[in-house]
Amino acid sequence: MYIHFTDSENIEEQIEILRTLSSSFFPIISASQLQNKLFAQVLPTVTQMFDECMNKLQCSLTESANVINEAGVVPQLKVLMDIVDTLLVYVNHVCKLPDVKFEHVSSLPPSAVHIIKQSFEHCKVSNSLYGELFQCVSEHLMALFKKAHQLQKSLISLMEFLPLTSETPNDCIKCFTEVCGVFHDVCCIISKMDLALMVSTWKFLVKIITKHKEYMQHKLDVSKFVSSLCKHIQESFETCLEQAPKLQQSGSDSDTSSGTASGTTSSTANAASSGDEKSFQRNLKICHLSAKMLVHLLKEYGQLAMLKLTSLYQMLLLFYSKSPPSLKAPELTEQSHECLKTSLLVCTEPILQLLCNEKHLCEIVTIHENDCSVESEFAQCLLLIAIMKQLPSCNNETQDLWLASEQESHTEPRNSILEALFASVSACYPELSLPVQLPGVRCVGKPLEPISFHQYLVTYTSAYIASIQAKHFHIVEGVLLKWCLNTQTHVAMVSMDVWCFLARYGTAEVCNAHVKGLVQILSKVPAGYHNVQCTHLMMLVGRLVNFMRDDHLAQLVTEYPPSEHTSLWSRLPLSVFTVETRQTIRDDVISTCNKRITEWLLDTNLKTLTDVYELCPHVAALGNIYQHCESKHSSVLQNVERLWFILDIESIKDHIFLILLIHLSSYLLGQFTNDILIKVLNHLNQVIHADVSSDVLLTVVDFLSKMGKLTFKTQNQVDDVIADDVIIDDITSRISSLFSSLLADACYVVHQQALSVFSDFAEETVYESIVTDSLVDDSTQAATVQFLQQTPHACSDDRQTEITRLEQQKELIKKQEVYVPMKTTTTEYENIEPAAKRHRGNDDENKLRKLTTQLQECMTKVQGLKQETGILPDWFRQDVKDISKQLTDICS
Repeated sequence: MYIHFTDSENIEEQIEILRTLSSSFFPIISASQLQNKLFAQVLPTVTQMFDECMNKLQCSLTESANVINEAGVVPQLKVLMDIVDTLLVYVNHVCKLPDVKFEHVSSLPPSAVHIIKQSFEHCKVSNSLYGELFQCVSEHLMALFKKAHQLQKSLISLMEFLPLTSETPNDCIKCFTEVCGVFHDVCCIISKMDLALMVSTWKFLVKIITKHKEYMQHKLDVSKFVSSLCKHIQESFETCLEQAPKLQQSGSDSDTSSGTASGTTSSTANAASSGDEKSFQRNLKICHLSAKMLVHLLKEYGQLAMLKLTSLYQMLLLFYSKSPPSLKAPELTEQSHECLKTSLLVCTEPILQLLCNEKHLCEIVTIHENDCSVESEFAQCLLLIAIMKQLPSCNNETQDLWLASEQESHTEPRNSILEALFASVSACYPELSLPVQLPGVRCVGKPLEPISFHQYLVTYTSAYIASIQAKHFHIVEGVLLKWCLNTQTHVAMVSMDVWCFLARYGTAEVCNAHVKGLVQILSKVPAGYHNVQCTHLMMLVGRLVNFMRDDHLAQLVTEYPPSEHTSLWSRLPLSVFTVETRQTIRDDVISTCNKRITEWLLDTNLKTLTDVYELCPHVAALGNIYQHCESKHSSVLQNVERLWFILDIESIKDHIFLILLIHLSSYLLGQFTNDILIKVLNHLNQVIHADVSSDVLLTVVDFLSKMGKLTFKTQNQVDDVIADDVIIDDITSRISSLFSSLLADACYVVHQQALSVFSDFAEETVYESIVTDSLVDDSTQAATVQFLQQTPHACSDDRQTEITRLEQQKELIKKQEVYVPMKTTTTEYENIEPAAKRHRGNDDENKLRKLTTQLQECMTKVQGLKQETGILPDWFRQDVKDISKQLTDICS
């Protein structure tokens, strides 16, 4: 009968033989003889027969699509169903046998699962394969699918029933493993056909490979299972997001533009749209079960499941990027987000607990050139913080792994986790700018309150650093210093805040060493050198000295005397020093800086912008002294007055020196005479009407904030003459003009700061005319009244517009980011000049032509004087040579 079955070319006859074998031979063959006497002889031919029938059917559908009809297809489908039915009988019979082992039926599971796979795959592509015939044969295809499903259920029962023991032959264990591999393929095929069937299949698969882990772990590619399960969870998660009820704006977008980034707002402003709640809950349940199976698989198989973690990494990024508080999260109802969080996102923590020890994950997450998509940049940052939370509970080897960086040529370069975190923070400018809210740290006796993203970063980064062993402290210092020197201020501020945590809760010796190290760097910066990196370092040192001991502060003054390091003492807060030390610093700074300014003013040589840079540290140091100490020095006042008189404001309007001079002058207002005050106010009016940066305008606003309690000197106070009301009116009109222009400024920061200062000024000043004269414009008056009444500003932009604008600013910051190494010698900085401005078209061209004409007129006058006198003095010749050299440099 075996020979006749094998040699027969009639499929119906072969199927009949199979039925006869099941009805006549099964009862008389013992379980131990099934493999050798029946299955090994018959099942390979059955599998081949099924494949041939399937191939024949598919070829006829593709090659003769216009000819074949329902009558030609249905019989072939029935043959396939008959084969499936026959195998179902075989599997059900074996399930009823007592004490059966896998080696007794080792050919049956591979044949059955192969036929199941082929049947499901055929049904999956049937819509496109059958074309117009699909509607005619859909019932038969459904019958094939159901029969294959029945066969799968019986096979699953058999697989759970068959034991694997230490006595099971290796070839049988290998066969069992291969069957599990085909079941994995079945899961992938039916993932979008029948979700319930897919979940039950995955559940069986995870259960069976976990049950027989002892025998299968070295033969099974578990990482493939993990990848497929992660992909399925991602697809289900995205389906849940599509089906979840959405927020539907019931009012204007501007009403919710000031809400948090969590994607949820009050129910009074929003209503839930009609989402498919039933489908959402069903898919959410499937997601939850799949995530539980994934965690179980990772837990049981450990390192064997970690060989390929890219898909798992992408899955975690998706969770973080599509969930609050991510700006990329869809606007779902609060209940929907909560369901997603409790059902699915809770699995991220146990997954990370299992993964933290794996080097492969460390390599993926901290790779040097991380090509995260824009949507995943914030998610990458949250993922790194989540990993940091887990690391303190890991062993020393794991902590060493995450803190070390690898730059060897034979490996993929990667950063330490701290370096990777700050790199990801640099891409999160919008999240740091908006009120993105995250859960804070729970304190005993206090409710859990949300905190900003910046606070969240500083809190958990500081907590992680506090757990790092002392041998890794140099890594922490190196990373913090690098990112403090970064040109992106939002990243540098995080670095500085974390550094201050170290100083606050570390030892005094560590804080002292850090300050001295940073001061040593700053002491090598050329006098007058200004860039954002230097500013960041000065800010950091100014904050760190607050945590130093008194004896360390005294040493700082001794090692870096103010007379030799004026740049340093221009930013250090004097209030932290003792009264005696503060007096010494004040006297040294005033003496040294005033002397240098006097020498500069007495120098009759032609001054360039480079020469002006030399004054910056001295003016800044004086400003710092007068900010912290009240002092009167007539020589300082005289020098400031002379600077205002001799400097051309148009030439220095974009120069840092102008900001420093305004800042210093604001502390000398009470000592200015009326003439000097009018001169300064004239210059300031000239400044704000020029094309200057917002930094300069904010400095002018700060200058005005010091004038509220000021009473202008009258002549009878000085010369015993009747007060000159005209001069006072002249002063007040200039102040009104300044306020009026600043209150109407287009820059929102300048406008808002001007409103705040003007509000305080109006309460303090005795010159009421300034207040009324400043509000001549109706729009300015309305904005001021709105501010005084604390009425929120009506923003015309919706939240998405605001996010888009911040994204554009982020791209601009990226383009402008340049790491500029600080110069250590003054010779490299001798000829520094401000960078040339961008060409502005015809206006600039006209100005240049005008200047050229003026130069030619000057040359004509010089030639006339030479003809009259006949001799030119030596100093004149030298000045002309210097001017000629400068003109040559400009034209080169």
